[in-house]
Amino acid sequence: MRKTHRRCGLFLPGRIKPRDWFHSSVSVACITDTVGSRLPEEIVRSRLNRATRRHRYVSRCLEARRDSFPSCYAGDVKGDRYGHGTHVAGIIAGSGAASSSTKDYPAQYKGIAPGAKIINLNVLNELGSGFTSSVLQALDWCIQNKVKYNIRVINLSLGHPVYESYKTDPLCQMVERCVANGIMVVAAAGNYGKAGDGSTVYGGITSPGNGPAVITVSAVNTHDMAARSDDTIATYSSRGPTAVDGLIKPDIVAPGNKVISIANPKCTLFNI
Repeated sequence: MRKTHRRCGLFLPGRIKPRDWFHSSVSVACITDTVGSRLPEEIVRSRLNRATRRHRYVSRCLEARRDSFPSCYAGDVKGDRYGHGTHVAGIIAGSGAASSSTKDYPAQYKGIAPGAKIINLNVLNELGSGFTSSVLQALDWCIQNKVKYNIRVINLSLGHPVYESYKTDPLCQMVERCVANGIMVVAAAGNYGKAGDGSTVYGGITSPGNGPAVITVSAVNTHDMAARSDDTIATYSSRGPTAVDGLIKPDIVAPGNKVISIANPKCTLFNI
């Protein structure tokens, strides 16, 4: 069975009207490791920019609405043991309420869609890896429950190397089913942007980001500046074209380097 690993992807609103993202009826399916069950009380690791380096930790920085659903991972997973899911959930739907200007934070850290609900579908273990079959199960669940939970977007901050054309890749084909059923799918480009010697690698887009139906997002390094003129692609972020099919990817790029979000202090990533 193919192994699937988490990727540091970023969720973007794409074609849905901006005002929709502040409506509590819109749901985003976050398919990764389990989202922490007590998001408002979790901790943010801050190693991120000049304004926040003086703080070792920023506590209760983000809040995120969440709906918990049965795990798609076969293991006995309780809570967020790896930490990636909680971090991604904060980026997607953190309200920023706990980091307001009255609480002595250098800025208010909101998710990109603070009004959205999080649909929590766990497919990865405490080491951030799992099986493609689990992801397929989660995607099928989203199709079956789209209307019930108003699932408008699926976030896939994970992927596996490209072994075949997207036309025959089961993961890419399942993503196409989701899109055909009216769900936008956003996937990370991957983390294969450079070789061991630091040289740039091309053709490193992972599956399902190599499929034409998915919105594939690569990470930008903003260099701690608000202006876009000095932005560069993060060295680790995968670049196209895609392997086998040679498609032009990624579709878009967005800030994805040193992003502030919530973390579970007991998870694997927090304690590395």
